[in-house]
Amino acid sequence: MSLDRRYGTIEDAILTPSEFMERETLGAVYRADGTLVSDALRERLMWRAVDPATIPASTMPTRTFDEAIYCGRLLYHFGHFLIETSPSLLWAMGSDLPVLMHGWKGARGDFPPFARFVLSALGIDEARIVRIDRPMGVHTLYLPPQRRTFDTDAFSSPMTACAFRLVSAAAGPASRRGRHIFFSRRFQASREHAENDALEALFQQSGFEIIAPERLEFSEQIKIAKESAFIAGLDGSALHLCGFMQGGICLILQNRDGQLKIFQTVNATANVKTFRFDVRKGFDPEALRGQIAECEAELARLCP
Repeated sequence: MSLDRRYGTIEDAILTPSEFMERETLGAVYRADGTLVSDALRERLMWRAVDPATIPASTMPTRTFDEAIYCGRLLYHFGHFLIETSPSLLWAMGSDLPVLMHGWKGARGDFPPFARFVLSALGIDEARIVRIDRPMGVHTLYLPPQRRTFDTDAFSSPMTACAFRLVSAAAGPASRRGRHIFFSRRFQASREHAENDALEALFQQSGFEIIAPERLEFSEQIKIAKESAFIAGLDGSALHLCGFMQGGICLILQNRDGQLKIFQTVNATANVKTFRFDVRKGFDPEALRGQIAECEAELARLCP
């Protein structure tokens, strides 16, 4: 089989499982001599997790493979699956080898519907994906380049843009353009209801459609994003749908600490300009209307 020349190869590799209850380890890849393959680590997934630099020679795999590809972390969280797992899975395209992945907390059982849609769009049979839930051995393990940290540089890579393009194409073409959408959080945590209701009313008065994306099929969520010129919403994973837009404006209403520059980075791959408006301590309606007007002016400049 011909693989990308950037792949590394580990002979007689041993992969240890994640252990969240006892040792808080993420699971890792080791060489035949028991030394850690640091290039396969994913940093900053869990602060307390520490995988040992070596494992005992007595560590015996309970499941073995002749050949396999290691594609890093499997996350079922909507946003993390889109921006981390999906680009990593691109390395598994073009082969029929097993795909070994370390599952993050909750990444057990059946794939959620949106993840199945993504796998289908990438042409990857979900049966190929093997969660590393016990020590596993691989005679020849192919190790693609890993994005080791959760930072902006990682998500500006061509792999992220490519994954979004493939998934977007699978959802079908946009039937119209220019929609203005506010992503409602009314079906999310109760602490956000009052804040969401006030924001929802203001955006509706400003001519925005109110959409609760989690109530829709994933393909419909993508189509709405592709049809939109302006999407606004409270800081959250639903705004990763802006990566499917075909240019335009994203207005993030920041209701938690941290700038989350990942949104801006991913949006830039879709020619989407990102604005932020702080609502952590409430908001001034007139100031928010002014921010919307500024975004509208920029949209007119971008799309005359």
